[in-house]
Amino acid sequence: MNKEKWVEEILQTAKGIRPVSSNTFLATRIEAKLQRPERVVTLPLQWVYVSAAVMLLLLLLNLSIWSSPVQSPRPSGVQQLVQEYGWSNDDLYSMNLSNRPHE
Repeated sequence: MNKEKWVEEILQTAKGIRPVSSNTFLATRIEAKLQRPERVVTLPLQWVYVSAAVMLLLLLLNLSIWSSPVQSPRPSGVQQLVQEYGWSNDDLYSMNLSNRPHE
């Protein structure tokens, strides 16, 4: 009920609004522009070939990078020792004890 009253008050405020008068010269200019035939802007064919070649080059570069094997560096003695004893716990914010080695 309260919502209906609120909607009715809003509708009543719109009754006092007068329609805006328009500029007739502006309206005729807009109509003339709308009735004018469209100009089709064409892109030169050489730019189409250049963009296709660049895209193909990027695709081939991407495929060559993904297909090449990644060689991981061999860990040093200290890093290997830390990994063996489980001292490299990266989870600093939780108390998850299941990642720690059992003694």
